[in-house]
Amino acid sequence: MEDEGFAVVAIYEAEDRALAAARQLVSSGLGADVAPARVALAEGDEPTDAFQLRVVGDDLVRACELLGVDPPALDDDDASTGPPWKVIIGVWLVAMIVVPLLAFWLTLQIAS
Repeated sequence: MEDEGFAVVAIYEAEDRALAAARQLVSSGLGADVAPARVALAEGDEPTDAFQLRVVGDDLVRACELLGVDPPALDDDDASTGPPWKVIIGVWLVAMIVVPLLAFWLTLQIAS
């Protein structure tokens, strides 16, 4: 089971190699975690006991650079789509146009 917020940087067969890589990341200022897992190391292989080197998702690219491994491909769903412009423009229209017009109309109704 993968914890929320953690991303797998690399998978090692030996625990000592995973711990050495984790120490390297920690000495560089990144928090790293080594977790046992049952994974298939190659496509079509039987799952074997291995060790996952995990970091917080925000540090994934930096951890991959420090270890010299390729970062995993990110899903399109994870990519930021940017600000919701339709909502921002709608709120702006209400705040800058509708509210002053409504206030003007109410002022006219009360004054007359």
